[in-house]
Amino acid sequence: MKLSDKIEQPLLARTELHGLISFGSATPSRFDVRKKIAEALKSEESLITVTEINTSFGSKSAKVKANVYKSKEDMNKFESKTVLSRHLTKEEKDKAEAKKEESAAPVPETPAAPEKKAEEKPEEKKAEAKADDKKPEEKKEDKGAK
Repeated sequence: MKLSDKIEQPLLARTELHGLISFGSATPSRFDVRKKIAEALKSEESLITVTEINTSFGSKSAKVKANVYKSKEDMNKFESKTVLSRHLTKEEKDKAEAKKEESAAPVPETPAAPEKKAEEKPEEKKAEAKADDKKPEEKKEDKGAK
């Protein structure tokens, strides 16, 4: 791995890295690239997010963009949910799905709201029916006046 640019971004509490990585067979995964960056910079693997891995057709190298954060809180604050989800292990993804399912359980309360709206509608219909009853009487009076 060859690092070409190292840009400090103090407002975002991170260092942006641009580099070139060589490989033998298939394009390395984000986890493999993360490990190599952590070894090169001697930093924690959990504080690194790989944002891009771009390969050219037929070449055995790829351009890499990554961010190295100073703390886990900064990473969660500034990095998008999509990028963070790409760096989760299978176990962490399973835990996240389980939390989503638990939070989805209270959803049955929402169908109760449309029932209340349905109750309001018959009252409105009764009011409209009363208005319709008055209209024919008005029509009769109009015919008699001619």
